[in-house]
Amino acid sequence: MSPQVSTYHPPENGAENGYLTLDYPSARARDLQDRQQHALTETDRKVGARAANQARSANAKAAADDEKRRRDLIGERQKMLRGSPFWNERAVEDARRQLAEQAGITLPYSTTPLDPKVMTEWLKRLKVNTHDYEAWCGGSVGTFCHYNPDWSLRDWLALVLEYRDYISTFAPQART
Repeated sequence: MSPQVSTYHPPENGAENGYLTLDYPSARARDLQDRQQHALTETDRKVGARAANQARSANAKAAADDEKRRRDLIGERQKMLRGSPFWNERAVEDARRQLAEQAGITLPYSTTPLDPKVMTEWLKRLKVNTHDYEAWCGGSVGTFCHYNPDWSLRDWLALVLEYRDYISTFAPQART
């Protein structure tokens, strides 16, 4: 960057020579200079504002049309789903989310596979005794994993959440 202003300082206190300082413009001064070089005329501003308003109104119309189209598609999709078995899956998923919210947890992804160590950690987190779970389930978490390889951790956790209170009351009776 080249200096904008140079200042000569005369000799002081008996010095032979004076000195020259070079002052560089500040960022604010450079910005102001750029604005002045690239300033628009008033007619340029009016034309630009008019074009911007036209573009805004066209975008608003397109957005409204897209929103209407989206709502119509959702409505049609819901009508189709109400007669299909997937509608029940959606209701089940909503119930699972509600159970998780009541328990104060976030459900894992539906692609998370069953793992006995992780399942045991979830039982501890939900304050379900592992012995009570084994009495209710008829086996350990490893046994459940072995006999249900297609289940995800999310499915199992939803089952435990649904029967959590029952496990706590059922298991002590089963031990006696």
